[in-house]
Amino acid sequence: MRLQLCLQRAALAFIGFGEYIVRVSVFTHPVRPRAIANWLTIVAALIVLIVVVGGITRLTESGLSITEWKLVTGILPPLSDAAWQAEFAKYKQIPEYQQINQGMSLAAFKFIYFWEYIHRLLGRIIGFAFAAPLVWFAWRRAIPPGYGWRLLVLLVLGGLQGVIGWWMVSRASPSVPMSAISGSPRICCSPCSSSGC
Repeated sequence: MRLQLCLQRAALAFIGFGEYIVRVSVFTHPVRPRAIANWLTIVAALIVLIVVVGGITRLTESGLSITEWKLVTGILPPLSDAAWQAEFAKYKQIPEYQQINQGMSLAAFKFIYFWEYIHRLLGRIIGFAFAAPLVWFAWRRAIPPGYGWRLLVLLVLGGLQGVIGWWMVSRASPSVPMSAISGSPRICCSPCSSSGC
């Protein structure tokens, strides 16, 4: 009887200590708040999706079909036949069309445009899906200690991806020559070359 009473008291003490640890960790040092974990999981899923779409964009050689990088006004695709013709006319001015896709139909252009458009749209969505909640959580002081600077670094790296995308598109101007890589002409985007290619 006495042993049973001691075991019960020990069990209650252990359970009480466990409850105390949970209360302390939840309220004074949240290791992984549920809302932040859900937010980062959604952003990670979007990143997986953009990698898949980016792969399709690369395989279909759609990356330069949108010849301008407009962060805000580029959100909407061409909505009229005249707008499609104008975009196609811009594409015809770059070396990729002139040396690789000469004679491409408007329907084929719309196909490659679609993949690049979806790729850029996902980039914008990821940027917003990361930045807006980050500001919200920071304002609410819900970011655990030590994670704020890490999340800012991720935001800067994501923004850097957009800058690299802009740089790649700006390099596809009519004045940039084509180079032969593995027997297949490509736009030269080497930052290390003084001559452009």
